[in-house]
Amino acid sequence: MTETDVLVIGAGAAGLAAARAASSEVARVMLVDPEENGGILRRCIHDGFGLDRFGDDLTGPEYADRFSAEIAARPRIRRVYGTVTSLTRDRVAEVVSEAGAELVKAKAVVLASGSRERAFGALDIAGRRYAGIMTAGEAQKLVNIYGMGVGRRVVILGSGDVGLIMARRLTLEGAKVECVLEAAPYPGGLARNIVRCLSDFNIPLELSSTVVEVRGSSRLEEVVIARTDEHRRPVPGTERTVQCDALILSVGLLPVLSLVPYLETDKRTKRVVTDSCCGTSVQGIYVCGNASHIHDIADSASAEGELAGLHAARFALGKERRAVTVPVTAGSGIASVSPMKLVAGEPARLYRQKRGARSQRNGRAHAGRRRNARSRPAGRKGVVMKKFICVVCPRGCELTVDNDLYTPTVTGNACTRGRDYALSEYTNPVRVLTFNVRVAGGTRPVVSARAARPVRLMKVLPMARLARKLTVNAPVRAGQTLFASLLGERIIATASVAKAEKDE
Repeated sequence: MTETDVLVIGAGAAGLAAARAASSEVARVMLVDPEENGGILRRCIHDGFGLDRFGDDLTGPEYADRFSAEIAARPRIRRVYGTVTSLTRDRVAEVVSEAGAELVKAKAVVLASGSRERAFGALDIAGRRYAGIMTAGEAQKLVNIYGMGVGRRVVILGSGDVGLIMARRLTLEGAKVECVLEAAPYPGGLARNIVRCLSDFNIPLELSSTVVEVRGSSRLEEVVIARTDEHRRPVPGTERTVQCDALILSVGLLPVLSLVPYLETDKRTKRVVTDSCCGTSVQGIYVCGNASHIHDIADSASAEGELAGLHAARFALGKERRAVTVPVTAGSGIASVSPMKLVAGEPARLYRQKRGARSQRNGRAHAGRRRNARSRPAGRKGVVMKKFICVVCPRGCELTVDNDLYTPTVTGNACTRGRDYALSEYTNPVRVLTFNVRVAGGTRPVVSARAARPVRLMKVLPMARLARKLTVNAPVRAGQTLFASLLGERIIATASVAKAEKDE
């Protein structure tokens, strides 16, 4: 039996941070995951990572590489590419890898196993699961890792962040996204993604709408859409048909907790009950990241992972004692709160989800019309106004730029960053452009890339069309300049692809 001080299960944003934090306190840390460091971060070739942690706008692979470099430089961390098949209350885990099966006895365990998507079978939709019906994560892996197409005409069910991001991603790949449907009267994703994934490309967002039937032969051919009532149930007589060959599902994430069925869970949310130190009902077992609750951004998952790793290390050293806890209850207007217990004497970071309050504001802003449309109020000649949704932070302030007498003024912003964002969007809107480039002779068919600097919004689609025709030769390293000029912009790789070995 192998012994370790801290066992970290999962090498995503939370697991990497947990392993790094634990290795600063204890001598032996084992990090187990079947995939390479970063997990699903490797599929997330879009930007928006690292703003809080590194103060830099990174793509998913770049964010993962920053942590991976630190993990590789720490000899206290043993990296195992394998799967944990069981975990007892006494913290004995069975780990299966290419080297075989081994039992690992850990003094403390950090569970950072992430989440899984709701699949087609969990939905009340008539019809079979034809080819072309898949979750947003499956589509993301096919497009961003394997360089495959998922369809030419696409309908997306659910306005979660991954679904919104795939709406943009598929548009850049040349597909036509017919619409994004949301059964609730408000969108589920961040304002940032609604603006930059839907509004930028004029993709319709239909609130209070859902798919009630799928039709096809061997492959999906059409879907039947219906309006929903206040209880999110289809309204008879509102059905209409949309032709499509792909249906992407972004209808919620569920924490992966199959290893720990004995942990205390909340009866209403079905989540593991954790305290402000990421501790659970079983001493020595800590849960963090999306395994605890669904995080909007990877930075917050990493922050929680660091907290879990630190307290797991303290427990392994015998410095962590059972402390007094105070329960936290979701009050009026709050859907859920995490953590569910506060540890006396320990600082706490609370995550709460309002009952549609933020999302309703976003829904009014983006349902049916673009918010950056120009308007001329009556009685004020020469005045040009534009309205925007701020994407600097998740708050999503509604901003108004008033160009009265050719001097733009901004209202509605809660901070100076919001003002600067509105003025930039008013005068010269720019976007971080990310895409895939084909790789010849590599271990992967594509490599993720980005423009070295934000590009003007009007150049995004033309550059994406040109990028689909490009090919580079392996090997490719992250940070390498792939093309010196693509419509005047330098293109750099955001991931590495090794050269494939030739078969003898």
